[in-house]
Amino acid sequence: MLGWYNISMSIDEEQSKFFGEALKCFDKALEIDPNYTYAWVSKGLAFFNKKDYDQALVCYDKALEIDPNYTYAWNSKGLALSNKNDYDQALKCFDKALEIDPNYRDAWTSKGNLLLTKMTLIKA
Repeated sequence: MLGWYNISMSIDEEQSKFFGEALKCFDKALEIDPNYTYAWVSKGLAFFNKKDYDQALVCYDKALEIDPNYTYAWNSKGLALSNKNDYDQALKCFDKALEIDPNYRDAWTSKGNLLLTKMTLIKA
């Protein structure tokens, strides 16, 4: 299982032209284990990097359906929502991650960046 996940991560990060091949790898990992949350989030990150936030959210939601306490998925979902300018829902995702793990530094950073963005929008 981990082998397919690791291969797909390296392909996805190498260049965007390998996007389709990366998705095949994520899908193969998910064929082997449909409950493999890391593969769902990785597939979501691939879509996120292509700025396809709707598809990314589908993947993050699937990971959270499997493991509702998966803080990385909550944070990733919040980032996708933030990029869709859905700041209130994004904030709820960061807060959910922090409710699960109050020491989750990525969620603290994401929440802080979102609050700065909201502050900038209010000033504009």
